Parts: sequence; structure tokens; C-alpha cells
Amino acid sequence: MKRIIGGVLLLLLLLMTSACGGGFANQTGDSPAREKEDNQTMKSEQKMELMVLAAASLTDALNEMKEMYERNHPGTEITYVFGSSGTLAQQLEQGAPADLFISASEKFMDQVENKGLLMEGTKKEYVKNELVLIAPKKGRKTVLEQLNPSDVKQFAIGEPKTVPAGAYAQEVLMSLGKWADLQGKMVYGKDVRQVLAYVEMGNVDYGMVFRTDALISKDVVVLDAAKPEWHKPISYPIAIIKESMHEKEARDFYQFLLSGEGKKVVETYGFK
Repeated sequence: MKRIIGGVLLLLLLLMTSACGGGFANQTGDSPAREKEDNQTMKSEQKMELMVLAAASLTDALNEMKEMYERNHPGTEITYVFGSSGTLAQQLEQGAPADLFISASEKFMDQVENKGLLMEGTKKEYVKNELVLIAPKKGRKTVLEQLNPSDVKQFAIGEPKTVPAGAYAQEVLMSLGKWADLQGKMVYGKDVRQVLAYVEMGNVDYGMVFRTDALISKDVVVLDAAKPEWHKPISYPIAIIKESMHEKEARDFYQFLLSGEGKKVVETYGFK
């Protein structure tokens, strides 16, 4: 009987030692060495994120270049914020984190530069574009100089204060003497892609967008192109943000965009 009781007590003692010993030291069941190894593996799998703020009209071209770049740079992830250049410039001025900025107008890039937000020597012209008059495929056909405001119910352009395509469109219509008669019929989009959508859905009679935006749609027809003398030059500048946390990687992606390989991609989307 004493041997039985002694055996039971020994068994209980061993169970208590196991619970309070190595098993208690790591409730997950992993040793400290294993935890350190797992943490190192997770750290190595984390990608460095580059934040790029870019004009909405560059969406398709830049997304294609993102795939190309990330295939050759597996440790880097490109994240885009697309929108109107004016809105993006405002976000940068308010302290939004970013590594690169691509504007659809010199005006908003200059605005950011004047605030001291650009890395010195990195502002360069990236691409050029063209402004066109579009309509739904089954809509009315005309050209800019023959456009009769009295025949128009609604006309879509980007908000001129923040959307470069809208500002260029306003300049064109003012040059042709049609702005005053069309102003009350304007439907303003938050960016050029929203203007394109208004025309695609037939919500407006006409709209003005960049040629590159019109080219991606099967639901609109290009009626006419604005002459260069009717508006300011349509130039897209690019620059690295001064407060970039990843200057080396930002410069590498910047050089890729400006390289011959990058230029071939934007040209396929109609940029010059």
C-alpha cells in the first residue's frame, strides 16, 4: 500500500513539475529560439512600400508598369493613390505620406514645389497629352468650333480648380467664345475618369477629357481635338517627395518610369 501511495505521489510531482517548468515558460509550445527564427522570417517577407500619388489619367499605364517593376523587384510594393492633381497636391501640403508625385499639370507641381516639398533636382517633364471632345456613341456629332451651346443640355468637364483636364477645357471653351453660354450647363467631375463615365453612361451630351482616357473606352467617340493654341501646354511633371522615407527605392522607380522601357508603356496608352 505504501508503495502504491508513493508511486501516486511521485506521478503527481512529475506532472506539477512539467506544468510549472518548460511548458509554462512558453505557452505557445514554441521555444524562444523558434520564436526568434519566426520573427526573422516574417521580417524578411515584409515588402518595402512605395507610395505614389498620380493623376487619374495615368491609372492604366502606371498599373501595367507596377506589375513589370515588382516582378524584377520582389522586395518592393508600389501603392498608388490616383485622383485629380489639385486634390493630390492639397493632400501633400497637408502632410500626406508619399514618395513620388506625378501631376497632370505644371501648376500643381509648382504649387507643391513652392511649399518646399520636392526633392531638389528631381522635377522633370514625364509625358504630354491632348484634350479631346467626346460624346456617347449614339449621341450627336459636332466639332469644337461648330459646337452650338443652344443645342447642348449638359456638358461634362473636370472641376477646373482641381482637375487639370477641366482647367484646359475651360481655357478651350473660353478661347472659342462658348464658355459663357455653356457654363450653366456644366456637369463637373471630381477627376477626368468621372467625366469619362458621365459620357459613357449617356448622362451628358458631350464631355472633354484627355485623349488617353477616351482611348480606353468602347462607349464614347472622339469628335475633335483641341488645338494647342487654345490652351496651355498639357505637360505631366514628375518628382520625388523631399520627405520620402525610401529615397533609394524611390529614385530607382523614378528612373524606371523615365527609362526607355517605361516610355514604351506610356506610349502604348497614347501619351506622348
